[in-house]
Amino acid sequence: MSENCSDATADTLLAKVVDPTNEIKNKTEECSNGKTEKSRYIKTAVLGAGYLTMGFNLTILGLAIPSLAQNINVTIDQVAPVIISRGGGYLLGSIAAGLLDGMIDIHLTLIASLMCMSCFLVFIPMATNTVWLFIVTALNSIGLGAFETIGNVYCLHLWGPKVAPFLQFIHFCYCFGCAVTPALAKPFLNEIERSNVTTAAVETLNYEVHYIEETSIPYLSIIYIIMAIVGTLVSLLFVCLKLFTKLKNGNAQREQKRKREQKFFRYSILCFLFLLYFVYIGAEVGFITYLYTFAISDVPGMRYSKDSATDMSTVNYVSVAVGQFCSIILAKKFSAKVLLVLDVVVLLLSTILMLCLPLYATSAPVLFWLGVGISGFSAASIYGMAFVWAEKYIVVNGRAASIFIVGGALGEMVLPIPVGQLIESFPMSFLYFSLGYIMLLTVLMFVMFRFASRYSNRAA
Repeated sequence: MSENCSDATADTLLAKVVDPTNEIKNKTEECSNGKTEKSRYIKTAVLGAGYLTMGFNLTILGLAIPSLAQNINVTIDQVAPVIISRGGGYLLGSIAAGLLDGMIDIHLTLIASLMCMSCFLVFIPMATNTVWLFIVTALNSIGLGAFETIGNVYCLHLWGPKVAPFLQFIHFCYCFGCAVTPALAKPFLNEIERSNVTTAAVETLNYEVHYIEETSIPYLSIIYIIMAIVGTLVSLLFVCLKLFTKLKNGNAQREQKRKREQKFFRYSILCFLFLLYFVYIGAEVGFITYLYTFAISDVPGMRYSKDSATDMSTVNYVSVAVGQFCSIILAKKFSAKVLLVLDVVVLLLSTILMLCLPLYATSAPVLFWLGVGISGFSAASIYGMAFVWAEKYIVVNGRAASIFIVGGALGEMVLPIPVGQLIESFPMSFLYFSLGYIMLLTVLMFVMFRFASRYSNRAA
C-alpha cells in the first residue's frame, strides 16, 4: 500500500517536471489576473469621473436657485418646488435602472443615463417659466437617478467583498465635483443688490440678471453648458469600455446567495435602509440647497455677499470631499458600523453648534463656518458606508440599490419643502429643520443596528 502511494507521488512529481505546460499555465493565469486587476482600476476611474459630473449636476441647483428665480421673475419660494421635480426625476430614473439591471448591458445603462443627464442640463437655465424649469429639471434628474443606482451596483460587481474603499473613492469623486462647483459657478451667478427698504422685517434682495451678448440667453447658461460637455465626454469613455472591455459576470454566485436569504430579514433591512436614505438624503439636500440662501438672509451673523455666501458653500463641499477622501483610508481600518456611528454623532454635535448661532453671531461668527465644515466632513461617508454595511447582511443587487435610491429621492422631494417655504420669512427654520432631521437619522440608525445584530444569526 505504501509502495503504491510513493509510486503515485513520484509519478505526480515526475509529471510536473516533465510537463512544462504547468509553469506556462501558471504564468498565463498570473498575467490574466494582472490584466483583470488593471482593467478594474480603469473602470473604477471612469466610474469616478461619472460621479464627478453627478456632483456638478446636483450642486449647481442649490447655488443657482436665486438666479433661476430672478431669471423668470418669481420669488424663491415659487421656485422651491424644483426640488420636488428633481426628486421625482431621481425616483423614476432609479426605478428604471433597478428594473433594467440584469436585463440589458450595464454599460449601456450608464451611457444612456449620462447622456440624459448632460443633454437636459443645458436647458435648465434657459427656462422661461416655472413649469418649463420643473420639467427640464425632472428629465435631467432621471439620468442622475439611473446613474447613481447602477453606478453603485457596477462598483459592487467590479470589486465584490473588497468594495469598501473603492465605493468610497467614487463617492469622493462625487464630493470633489460638489466642492469645485461653487468656485466654477461664482462668476456666472446673478449679482445681489441689497435694498434699504424692508418689508415685514425681511430684507429685500434684488438680483441683476446678465445675458450673453446679443442674445436672450442668461449668462448663467455658460456654466451649465460646460458641465454638460464634461458629462458627454465621460459617457464617451463608457462607450470605449463597452467596446473594448468585458465585465466579468459574478451575478450567478451573488444571486444564489440572495435566494438563500431569509425573506423577513432581507425585507426588513431594505425597509430600514429605505428610511435611512429617505432621512439622510432629504436632510443633506435641504442643507446643501438652502445654505447659500441662508447665508445671504437677514440673520445676525449672516447677511453675506454673493462671494462670501458662495465661499461658505465651498467650505461645506470641500469638507465633504476631505471627509470622503479620509473614509477611503478609514474603510480599510474600521468596520462600516463603527464609521457610521462616528459620522452620525459628530454630525449631530456640529448641527447643534450651528443652531447656537444667535449666541455667538457677533462675537465669534467663525464658529458657524466651523460647524458647516465639521457637518460636511462627518456626513461625507454615510452614503457609501450604508451600502457597505448592507452588503454585510444581504446581497445588494440592482433592485435593492434602487430601493435605497428611491428612498433618497422621496426624501429629497419631501424634506426640503418646509425649508424652502419658510427660509425667506423665517431663515432660522433652516437650522431647526436640519437638527430635527439629524436627530431622526440618529435614532433610526441605532434601531437598525440593534435589529441587525439581533436577527442576523437567525437569518443565517
